[in-house]
Amino acid sequence: MSSSVIIILDGENRELYVYGMVCRCSRGLGYMDDKSLERLSVLFPRLGSVELRLCSVTDEGVTRFCRHNQHGGGLTRLVLDHPGDISDRALTTLANHSPSLVHFTLARCPRVTNNAIRLTEKLA
Repeated sequence: MSSSVIIILDGENRELYVYGMVCRCSRGLGYMDDKSLERLSVLFPRLGSVELRLCSVTDEGVTRFCRHNQHGGGLTRLVLDHPGDISDRALTTLANHSPSLVHFTLARCPRVTNNAIRLTEKLA
């Protein structure tokens, strides 16, 4: 098994992938929110790849995730596709705390402005 963990969180299909295994989300984990994202970053501080699709994550959740994950080796791949209620603040945090990020995808984030998107140009 490799030293980095790959995790994909998909609110639409209610699936959580860790090491390629598929775990169906139970009633209590039907969506990913700030608290759940933070717990995962504490349990898996070496997350290398994260996909957040149709979740309920806010700027605060991204900040907490970055705080825990920066100590584990760094995120190299991030996909945010309608991840919740994130804004420019979340992207600023990512730009400042994810120096290893080489693949970054952003989709369906209406509160993110062009100014924050310019910040992410240095990410990927």
